Amino acid sequence: MIEKLSLSQEILLQETIEKWLVIGRSTLPINITKAESIINRFYKKLNIEKPNYFIFSSPLMCILGWGTLEFSRKSNKDKENQLWNQLGNQLWNQLGNQLENQLENQLGNQLENQLWNYIVGNQWCYWKVFYSFVQQIGVTYSNNDQELLNLWMDEATHLHWWFPYEKTCLISQNPIRLTMNSRGQLHADERMAIEYSDGWGLWSLNGVIMPEQFVKTPAEQLDPNVILKEKNVEIRRELIRKMGIERCLNNLDYKTLDKRGEYELLNIKLNDTVQNARYLKMLNPSIGTWHLEGVEGNTVQEALNWRAGRLGIKEDWNPSVLT
Repeated sequence: MIEKLSLSQEILLQETIEKWLVIGRSTLPINITKAESIINRFYKKLNIEKPNYFIFSSPLMCILGWGTLEFSRKSNKDKENQLWNQLGNQLWNQLGNQLENQLENQLGNQLENQLWNYIVGNQWCYWKVFYSFVQQIGVTYSNNDQELLNLWMDEATHLHWWFPYEKTCLISQNPIRLTMNSRGQLHADERMAIEYSDGWGLWSLNGVIMPEQFVKTPAEQLDPNVILKEKNVEIRRELIRKMGIERCLNNLDYKTLDKRGEYELLNIKLNDTVQNARYLKMLNPSIGTWHLEGVEGNTVQEALNWRAGRLGIKEDWNPSVLT
């Protein structure tokens, strides 16, 4: 049993992570011939006739394309579901159940959750890389399991999103652009963080998926009142980070009621109707960003206790513990 990695294994682990981050973030065009060959091997392993292929520019277009195809052949819907169940169950039984006895089901849930109606290739490679890495440091598999794992590794290397069905398989191209911050999180200000050639993609700030208008709006044009009304804590945090806590407050009518360390209780006038909204200003030390969160109370401690009370905690909370 391997309980601790050696120095050389630690180095190999870091090299493996760096290699697969490059693959997972690839913006190079998919080699369609290679991709089809790999998928054909999956179908052959299940004794299913190789499918007809449809290549699309993004996962979204694959979904729309499949919807169009399915609409035109509703009579075959039961067969499609039957194939997907067969594909999912057999791959899970062959890869998941047989390997979990050796690897204690480290990634069983992730694999199981994947088997719906799509497979995510290079963007969902972590469980495949895990099985491959532990094989490199000493875990042994049966010949059949090794063959299947090799197939999955080829799939993760050469495919992006793909959608297998009876007689039909839809393949998505890689994105054409993918940008990140220094922490490796999806991030781009005033444009998509991940974009496909058809114009579809995701808007993200520091790993938080954002509404398009918040990313496209320049920081100086953000409305602090709109920011404070945002109910999603992570989105609100990123908007405050983008605008800057001081600039945000400078555009608000507020006063400080209490201060304790890095915590400051503010009374903010949002409008003529809401003139005494209480917000707790606090620093998240792990990522170095400031938050403004709506609270109740007249002191920092009362505000902290109000937040903790929602978790069923009644005693006074220490700010460092809460942080």
